[in-house]
Amino acid sequence: YSLWKTAGGAMGTQHAQSHYVHLDMLRGISALLVLLQHARAYTITDYEDLVDPSLIDLAFYFGTSLGSPAVMVFFALSGFLVGGKSFLQIRNGEFAWQTYLLKRLTRLWIVLIPAIFLTLSLDSLGTLLSDNYGYDGLYLDRYSQGPEPPGIRTDLYVLLSNIAFLQTITVPIFGSNDPMWSLANEFWYYLIFPAALWALIGAGTRIQKLCACLGVAIVVLLLLPWELTRLGLIWVLGAIAYIALKNPRISSLYGRWYVWLPAVALAAVALIANELDVLNNVLLGTAFAISLPAFCRLPRFSRTYERVGSFLSEISYSLYLAHFPVITFLTFTLLYGQRWALFPDGWIMFATLVMAGLIAGIAMYYTFERHTGVVYRTAAARLTGGFRPGYRRKPATNRAGS
Repeated sequence: YSLWKTAGGAMGTQHAQSHYVHLDMLRGISALLVLLQHARAYTITDYEDLVDPSLIDLAFYFGTSLGSPAVMVFFALSGFLVGGKSFLQIRNGEFAWQTYLLKRLTRLWIVLIPAIFLTLSLDSLGTLLSDNYGYDGLYLDRYSQGPEPPGIRTDLYVLLSNIAFLQTITVPIFGSNDPMWSLANEFWYYLIFPAALWALIGAGTRIQKLCACLGVAIVVLLLLPWELTRLGLIWVLGAIAYIALKNPRISSLYGRWYVWLPAVALAAVALIANELDVLNNVLLGTAFAISLPAFCRLPRFSRTYERVGSFLSEISYSLYLAHFPVITFLTFTLLYGQRWALFPDGWIMFATLVMAGLIAGIAMYYTFERHTGVVYRTAAARLTGGFRPGYRRKPATNRAGS
Protein backbone atom coordinates (compact mmCIF):
# COMPACT_ATOMS: atom_id res chain seq x y z
CA TYR A 1 0.00 0.00 0.00
CA SER A 2 2.88 2.38 0.75
CA LEU A 3 4.37 1.62 -2.63
CA TRP A 4 1.02 2.30 -4.25
CA LYS A 5 0.41 5.51 -2.32
CA THR A 6 3.76 7.10 -3.10
CA ALA A 7 3.95 6.15 -6.77
CA GLY A 8 4.38 9.38 -8.65
CA GLY A 9 2.67 10.75 -11.69
CA ALA A 10 4.74 11.32 -14.80
CA MET A 11 8.21 9.89 -14.93
CA GLY A 12 11.14 12.15 -14.42
CA THR A 13 13.75 12.66 -17.06
CA GLN A 14 15.79 9.80 -15.65
CA HIS A 15 12.86 7.49 -16.52
CA ALA A 16 12.31 8.93 -19.97
CA GLN A 17 10.10 6.81 -22.16
CA SER A 18 12.94 6.63 -24.66
CA HIS A 19 14.62 4.19 -22.29
CA TYR A 20 11.78 1.79 -23.02
CA VAL A 21 13.62 0.89 -26.24
CA HIS A 22 15.16 -1.95 -24.26
CA LEU A 23 11.69 -3.32 -23.60
CA ASP A 24 11.03 -2.99 -27.33
CA MET A 25 14.07 -5.11 -28.04
CA LEU A 26 13.11 -7.61 -25.34
CA ARG A 27 9.63 -8.03 -26.80
CA GLY A 28 10.93 -8.32 -30.35
CA ILE A 29 13.58 -10.90 -29.46
CA SER A 30 10.97 -12.88 -27.52
CA ALA A 31 8.77 -13.17 -30.62
CA LEU A 32 11.79 -14.31 -32.65
CA LEU A 33 12.62 -16.95 -30.03
CA VAL A 34 9.11 -18.37 -30.32
CA LEU A 35 9.52 -18.60 -34.10
CA LEU A 36 12.98 -20.20 -33.80
CA GLN A 37 11.77 -22.88 -31.40
CA HIS A 38 8.83 -23.81 -33.63
CA ALA A 39 10.94 -23.86 -36.81
CA ARG A 40 13.62 -26.02 -35.17
CA ALA A 41 11.08 -28.56 -33.88
CA TYR A 42 9.72 -29.03 -37.41
CA THR A 43 13.07 -29.34 -39.18
CA ILE A 44 15.92 -30.42 -36.85
CA THR A 45 16.25 -33.70 -35.00
CA ASP A 46 16.03 -33.69 -31.21
CA TYR A 47 19.11 -32.99 -29.12
CA GLU A 48 18.84 -36.43 -27.53
CA ASP A 49 19.43 -37.99 -30.95
CA LEU A 50 22.89 -36.41 -31.33
CA VAL A 51 25.81 -38.79 -30.94
CA ASP A 52 28.62 -36.39 -30.06
CA PRO A 53 27.21 -32.85 -29.73
CA SER A 54 29.62 -29.94 -30.05
CA LEU A 55 29.48 -26.58 -28.32
CA ILE A 56 27.89 -25.12 -31.46
CA ASP A 57 25.19 -27.78 -31.28
CA LEU A 58 24.62 -27.03 -27.61
CA ALA A 59 24.35 -23.28 -28.26
CA PHE A 60 21.93 -23.81 -31.15
CA TYR A 61 19.61 -26.11 -29.24
CA PHE A 62 19.66 -23.89 -26.17
CA GLY A 63 18.95 -20.74 -28.19
CA THR A 64 16.07 -22.41 -30.01
CA SER A 65 14.47 -23.84 -26.87
CA LEU A 66 13.52 -20.51 -25.29
CA GLY A 67 10.11 -20.08 -26.91
CA SER A 68 8.14 -20.96 -23.77
CA PRO A 69 10.14 -18.60 -21.51
CA ALA A 70 9.66 -15.91 -24.17
CA VAL A 71 5.88 -16.13 -23.73
CA MET A 72 6.43 -15.46 -20.02
CA VAL A 73 8.23 -12.28 -21.11
CA PHE A 74 5.07 -11.25 -22.97
CA PHE A 75 2.97 -11.74 -19.84
CA ALA A 76 5.40 -9.74 -17.69
CA LEU A 77 5.56 -6.93 -20.25
CA SER A 78 1.79 -6.88 -20.58
CA GLY A 79 1.34 -6.54 -16.84
CA PHE A 80 4.10 -3.91 -16.68
CA LEU A 81 2.84 -1.68 -19.47
CA VAL A 82 -0.91 -2.33 -19.49
CA GLY A 83 -1.66 -3.45 -15.97
CA GLY A 84 0.62 -0.98 -14.20
CA LYS A 85 -0.75 2.01 -16.06
CA SER A 86 -4.32 0.86 -15.47
CA PHE A 87 -3.67 0.46 -11.76
CA LEU A 88 -2.40 4.01 -11.48
CA GLN A 89 -5.37 5.32 -13.47
CA ILE A 90 -7.77 3.54 -11.11
CA ARG A 91 -5.99 4.98 -8.08
CA ASN A 92 -6.11 8.49 -9.54
CA GLY A 93 -9.76 8.21 -10.58
CA GLU A 94 -8.86 8.42 -14.28
CA PHE A 95 -9.85 4.90 -15.32
CA ALA A 96 -12.70 4.50 -17.84
CA TRP A 97 -13.88 0.98 -18.60
CA GLN A 98 -15.33 1.91 -21.97
CA THR A 99 -12.07 3.37 -23.24
CA TYR A 100 -9.97 0.62 -21.66
CA LEU A 101 -11.95 -2.28 -23.13
CA LEU A 102 -12.18 -0.70 -26.56
CA LYS A 103 -8.42 -0.19 -26.69
CA ARG A 104 -7.69 -3.71 -25.51
CA LEU A 105 -10.17 -5.41 -27.86
CA THR A 106 -8.98 -3.36 -30.81
CA ARG A 107 -5.40 -4.27 -30.03
CA LEU A 108 -6.18 -7.99 -29.76
CA TRP A 109 -8.75 -8.45 -32.52
CA ILE A 110 -6.97 -6.53 -35.27
CA VAL A 111 -4.45 -9.38 -35.53
CA LEU A 112 -6.35 -12.28 -33.99
CA ILE A 113 -9.25 -12.25 -36.46
CA PRO A 114 -7.05 -12.12 -39.61
CA ALA A 115 -4.81 -14.80 -38.06
CA ILE A 116 -7.82 -17.05 -37.57
CA PHE A 117 -8.82 -16.73 -41.22
CA LEU A 118 -5.21 -17.20 -42.34
CA THR A 119 -5.16 -20.40 -40.28
CA LEU A 120 -8.46 -21.55 -41.77
CA SER A 121 -7.22 -20.99 -45.32
CA LEU A 122 -3.86 -22.70 -44.87
CA ASP A 123 -5.24 -25.58 -42.82
CA SER A 124 -7.96 -26.27 -45.38
CA LEU A 125 -5.49 -26.20 -48.27
CA GLY A 126 -2.88 -28.15 -46.31
CA THR A 127 -5.36 -30.86 -45.36
CA LEU A 128 -6.28 -31.23 -49.02
CA LEU A 129 -2.72 -31.28 -50.37
CA SER A 130 -1.27 -33.54 -47.69
CA ASP A 131 -4.20 -35.94 -47.47
CA ASN A 132 -4.63 -34.80 -43.88
CA TYR A 133 -1.04 -35.71 -43.01
CA GLY A 134 -0.09 -34.10 -39.71
CA TYR A 135 -3.35 -32.22 -39.36
CA ASP A 136 -4.87 -35.37 -37.86
CA GLY A 137 -2.64 -34.94 -34.80
CA LEU A 138 -0.86 -38.27 -35.12
CA TYR A 139 2.59 -36.65 -35.22
CA LEU A 140 2.33 -34.62 -32.03
CA ASP A 141 4.87 -36.85 -30.29
CA ARG A 142 7.38 -36.35 -33.11
CA TYR A 143 7.28 -32.56 -33.06
CA SER A 144 5.98 -31.83 -29.52
CA GLN A 145 3.85 -29.12 -31.15
CA GLY A 146 1.14 -28.75 -33.74
CA PRO A 147 -2.29 -30.41 -34.01
CA GLU A 148 -3.40 -32.82 -31.33
CA PRO A 149 -5.49 -35.98 -31.83
CA PRO A 150 -8.16 -36.39 -33.11
CA GLY A 151 -7.16 -33.49 -35.37
CA ILE A 152 -7.75 -29.79 -35.91
CA ARG A 153 -11.10 -28.09 -35.27
CA THR A 154 -12.14 -25.33 -37.66
CA ASP A 155 -15.93 -25.32 -37.26
CA LEU A 156 -17.85 -22.11 -36.70
CA TYR A 157 -18.41 -22.70 -33.00
CA VAL A 158 -14.68 -23.04 -32.31
CA LEU A 159 -13.94 -20.04 -34.54
CA LEU A 160 -16.35 -17.76 -32.67
CA SER A 161 -15.22 -19.09 -29.29
CA ASN A 162 -11.58 -18.31 -30.13
CA ILE A 163 -12.58 -14.78 -31.13
CA ALA A 164 -14.27 -14.58 -27.71
CA PHE A 165 -11.00 -15.76 -26.05
CA LEU A 166 -12.41 -19.07 -24.81
CA GLN A 167 -9.72 -21.29 -26.32
CA THR A 168 -8.22 -23.69 -23.77
CA ILE A 169 -11.17 -22.83 -21.48
CA THR A 170 -14.25 -24.27 -23.20
CA VAL A 171 -12.98 -25.08 -26.71
CA PRO A 172 -9.68 -26.16 -28.29
CA ILE A 173 -7.37 -23.79 -30.15
CA PHE A 174 -8.66 -22.97 -33.61
CA GLY A 175 -7.01 -25.05 -36.31
CA SER A 176 -3.26 -25.58 -36.12
CA ASN A 177 -2.39 -22.19 -34.62
CA ASP A 178 -0.83 -23.33 -31.33
CA PRO A 179 0.36 -19.88 -30.13
CA MET A 180 -3.24 -18.71 -29.99
CA TRP A 181 -3.53 -20.24 -26.51
CA SER A 182 -1.90 -17.23 -24.86
CA LEU A 183 -4.50 -14.81 -26.23
CA ALA A 184 -7.07 -16.25 -23.83
CA ASN A 185 -4.65 -15.60 -20.97
CA GLU A 186 -4.03 -12.02 -22.07
CA PHE A 187 -7.70 -11.16 -22.42
CA TRP A 188 -8.74 -12.55 -19.05
CA TYR A 189 -5.81 -10.87 -17.34
CA TYR A 190 -6.89 -7.59 -18.95
CA LEU A 191 -10.37 -8.10 -17.55
CA ILE A 192 -9.91 -9.74 -14.16
CA PHE A 193 -7.14 -7.79 -12.48
CA PRO A 194 -8.35 -4.25 -13.24
CA ALA A 195 -11.84 -5.39 -12.20
CA ALA A 196 -10.55 -6.73 -8.92
CA LEU A 197 -8.56 -3.58 -8.25
CA TRP A 198 -11.46 -1.30 -9.21
CA ALA A 199 -13.66 -3.25 -6.79
CA LEU A 200 -11.15 -2.58 -4.02
CA ILE A 201 -10.15 1.06 -4.51
CA GLY A 202 -11.97 2.43 -7.57
CA ALA A 203 -14.87 4.83 -7.74
CA GLY A 204 -18.23 3.12 -7.35
CA THR A 205 -21.04 2.28 -4.95
CA ARG A 206 -20.82 -0.54 -2.46
CA ILE A 207 -23.26 -2.60 -4.49
CA GLN A 208 -21.18 -2.12 -7.65
CA LYS A 209 -17.99 -3.10 -5.86
CA LEU A 210 -19.60 -6.12 -4.25
CA CYS A 211 -20.90 -7.32 -7.62
CA ALA A 212 -17.46 -6.79 -9.17
CA CYS A 213 -15.76 -8.79 -6.39
CA LEU A 214 -18.26 -11.63 -6.72
CA GLY A 215 -17.92 -11.62 -10.49
CA VAL A 216 -14.13 -11.83 -10.35
CA ALA A 217 -14.25 -14.61 -7.75
CA ILE A 218 -16.72 -16.66 -9.81
CA VAL A 219 -14.70 -16.29 -13.01
CA VAL A 220 -11.38 -17.13 -11.35
CA LEU A 221 -12.52 -19.97 -9.10
CA LEU A 222 -15.19 -21.65 -11.21
CA LEU A 223 -14.57 -20.90 -14.88
CA LEU A 224 -10.88 -20.40 -15.57
CA PRO A 225 -8.43 -23.33 -15.58
CA TRP A 226 -5.72 -23.38 -12.94
CA GLU A 227 -2.89 -23.03 -15.45
CA LEU A 228 -4.32 -19.77 -16.79
CA THR A 229 -4.84 -18.38 -13.30
CA ARG A 230 -1.38 -19.47 -12.14
CA LEU A 231 0.42 -17.71 -14.97
CA GLY A 232 -1.57 -14.59 -14.12
CA LEU A 233 0.83 -14.12 -11.22
CA ILE A 234 3.48 -13.06 -13.75
CA TRP A 235 1.11 -10.42 -15.13
CA VAL A 236 0.42 -9.05 -11.66
CA LEU A 237 4.12 -8.94 -10.78
CA GLY A 238 4.76 -7.03 -14.00
CA ALA A 239 2.17 -4.46 -12.93
CA ILE A 240 3.77 -4.17 -9.49
CA ALA A 241 7.16 -3.65 -11.13
CA TYR A 242 5.72 -0.71 -13.09
CA ILE A 243 4.38 0.85 -9.91
CA ALA A 244 7.80 0.36 -8.31
CA LEU A 245 9.41 2.20 -11.21
CA LYS A 246 7.01 5.09 -10.60
CA ASN A 247 7.95 5.27 -6.93
CA PRO A 248 10.84 7.77 -6.52
CA ARG A 249 12.35 6.02 -3.50
CA ILE A 250 12.35 2.57 -5.07
CA SER A 251 13.04 3.42 -8.70
CA SER A 252 16.38 5.00 -7.82
CA LEU A 253 17.60 1.56 -6.72
CA TYR A 254 17.12 0.12 -10.18
CA GLY A 255 20.14 1.97 -11.49
CA ARG A 256 22.44 -0.18 -9.33
CA TRP A 257 23.90 -3.50 -10.37
CA TYR A 258 22.83 -5.51 -7.35
CA VAL A 259 19.14 -5.07 -8.22
CA TRP A 260 19.71 -7.69 -10.91
CA LEU A 261 20.76 -10.31 -8.37
CA PRO A 262 17.24 -11.50 -7.40
CA ALA A 263 16.29 -11.83 -11.07
CA VAL A 264 19.47 -13.75 -11.89
CA ALA A 265 18.95 -16.02 -8.88
CA LEU A 266 15.36 -16.75 -9.86
CA ALA A 267 16.38 -17.45 -13.45
CA ALA A 268 18.99 -19.94 -12.21
CA VAL A 269 16.44 -21.64 -9.98
CA ALA A 270 14.03 -21.76 -12.93
CA LEU A 271 16.62 -23.51 -15.10
CA ILE A 272 17.12 -26.10 -12.37
CA ALA A 273 13.38 -26.43 -11.94
CA ASN A 274 13.08 -26.94 -15.68
CA GLU A 275 14.99 -30.18 -15.29
CA LEU A 276 12.51 -31.20 -12.58
CA ASP A 277 9.54 -29.92 -14.61
CA VAL A 278 8.05 -27.88 -11.76
CA LEU A 279 6.84 -24.29 -11.89
CA ASN A 280 9.73 -23.15 -14.06
CA ASN A 281 7.52 -20.85 -16.16
CA VAL A 282 6.27 -18.99 -13.10
CA LEU A 283 9.81 -18.61 -11.79
CA LEU A 284 11.10 -17.34 -15.12
CA GLY A 285 8.21 -14.93 -15.44
CA THR A 286 8.87 -13.65 -11.93
CA ALA A 287 12.53 -13.09 -12.79
CA PHE A 288 11.58 -11.13 -15.90
CA ALA A 289 9.02 -9.04 -14.02
CA ILE A 290 11.54 -8.11 -11.31
CA SER A 291 14.11 -7.03 -13.88
CA LEU A 292 11.85 -4.90 -16.11
CA PRO A 293 12.39 -1.61 -14.22
CA ALA A 294 16.13 -2.23 -14.40
CA PHE A 295 15.84 -2.56 -18.19
CA CYS A 296 14.15 0.84 -18.20
CA ARG A 297 17.12 2.32 -16.34
CA LEU A 298 19.75 1.05 -18.76
CA PRO A 299 21.53 3.73 -20.82
CA ARG A 300 20.50 4.34 -24.38
CA PHE A 301 22.39 2.56 -27.14
CA SER A 302 22.85 3.52 -30.77
CA ARG A 303 20.11 4.75 -33.07
CA THR A 304 20.44 1.54 -35.06
CA TYR A 305 19.73 -0.49 -31.93
CA GLU A 306 16.65 1.62 -31.21
CA ARG A 307 15.33 1.31 -34.75
CA VAL A 308 15.83 -2.45 -34.84
CA GLY A 309 14.21 -2.84 -31.43
CA SER A 310 11.29 -0.63 -32.42
CA PHE A 311 10.70 -2.54 -35.65
CA LEU A 312 10.89 -5.95 -33.99
CA SER A 313 8.51 -4.80 -31.28
CA GLU A 314 6.08 -3.41 -33.85
CA ILE A 315 5.83 -6.71 -35.71
CA SER A 316 6.09 -8.99 -32.66
CA TYR A 317 2.36 -9.56 -32.13
CA SER A 318 1.71 -10.18 -35.83
CA LEU A 319 4.74 -12.44 -36.02
CA TYR A 320 3.59 -14.38 -32.98
CA LEU A 321 0.14 -15.16 -34.40
CA ALA A 322 0.91 -15.47 -38.13
CA HIS A 323 4.00 -17.66 -38.27
CA PHE A 324 2.76 -21.00 -36.96
CA PRO A 325 0.05 -21.91 -39.52
CA VAL A 326 2.50 -20.93 -42.27
CA ILE A 327 5.38 -23.13 -41.13
CA THR A 328 2.94 -25.93 -40.26
CA PHE A 329 1.56 -25.80 -43.79
CA LEU A 330 5.05 -25.98 -45.29
CA THR A 331 6.04 -28.83 -42.97
CA PHE A 332 3.03 -31.02 -43.73
CA THR A 333 2.83 -30.33 -47.47
CA LEU A 334 6.49 -30.04 -48.50
CA LEU A 335 8.71 -31.62 -45.85
CA TYR A 336 6.40 -34.58 -45.11
CA GLY A 337 7.66 -34.91 -41.58
CA GLN A 338 11.31 -35.29 -42.47
CA ARG A 339 13.85 -33.77 -40.08
CA TRP A 340 17.58 -33.27 -40.45
CA ALA A 341 20.73 -33.04 -38.38
CA LEU A 342 22.66 -29.77 -38.19
CA PHE A 343 24.26 -30.17 -41.58
CA PRO A 344 23.76 -27.87 -44.60
CA ASP A 345 20.42 -29.44 -45.50
CA GLY A 346 19.12 -28.97 -41.97
CA TRP A 347 20.31 -25.38 -41.79
CA ILE A 348 18.65 -24.62 -45.14
CA MET A 349 15.30 -26.11 -44.13
CA PHE A 350 15.41 -24.40 -40.75
CA ALA A 351 16.26 -21.04 -42.31
CA THR A 352 13.50 -21.50 -44.89
CA LEU A 353 10.84 -21.91 -42.23
CA VAL A 354 12.22 -18.99 -40.23
CA MET A 355 12.10 -16.72 -43.29
CA ALA A 356 8.59 -17.88 -44.16
CA GLY A 357 7.42 -17.11 -40.64
CA LEU A 358 9.08 -13.68 -40.69
CA ILE A 359 7.50 -12.80 -44.03
CA ALA A 360 4.09 -13.86 -42.74
CA GLY A 361 4.48 -11.73 -39.60
CA ILE A 362 5.68 -8.65 -41.49
CA ALA A 363 2.86 -8.99 -44.02
CA MET A 364 0.30 -9.33 -41.22
CA TYR A 365 1.69 -6.22 -39.53
CA TYR A 366 1.63 -3.98 -42.59
CA THR A 367 -1.76 -5.26 -43.72
CA PHE A 368 -3.59 -5.10 -40.40
CA GLU A 369 -1.77 -4.26 -37.16
CA ARG A 370 -0.20 -1.08 -38.48
CA HIS A 371 -3.69 0.41 -38.70
CA THR A 372 -4.61 -0.23 -35.06
CA GLY A 373 -4.82 3.48 -34.28
CA VAL A 374 -7.14 4.19 -37.20
CA VAL A 375 -9.44 1.32 -36.28
CA TYR A 376 -9.53 2.38 -32.64
CA ARG A 377 -10.33 5.99 -33.42
CA THR A 378 -13.02 5.01 -35.90
CA ALA A 379 -14.64 2.56 -33.49
CA ALA A 380 -14.46 5.06 -30.62
CA ALA A 381 -16.04 7.79 -32.71
CA ARG A 382 -18.91 5.56 -33.78
CA LEU A 383 -19.54 3.96 -30.40
CA THR A 384 -19.04 6.92 -28.09
CA GLY A 385 -19.09 9.99 -30.31
CA GLY A 386 -15.43 10.59 -29.53
CA PHE A 387 -12.33 8.97 -28.07
CA ARG A 388 -9.63 9.48 -25.55
CA PRO A 389 -6.14 9.65 -27.02
CA GLY A 390 -4.77 6.13 -26.98
CA TYR A 391 -3.12 5.45 -30.31
CA ARG A 392 -1.01 7.60 -32.56
CA ARG A 393 0.57 6.65 -35.84
CA LYS A 394 4.10 7.03 -34.49
CA PRO A 395 3.79 7.11 -30.71
CA ALA A 396 6.60 8.59 -28.70
CA THR A 397 6.30 5.84 -26.11
CA ASN A 398 7.62 2.37 -26.60
CA ARG A 399 5.85 -0.17 -28.78
CA ALA A 400 6.13 -2.98 -26.25
CA GLY A 401 2.88 -2.18 -24.50
CA SER A 402 0.96 -0.17 -27.04
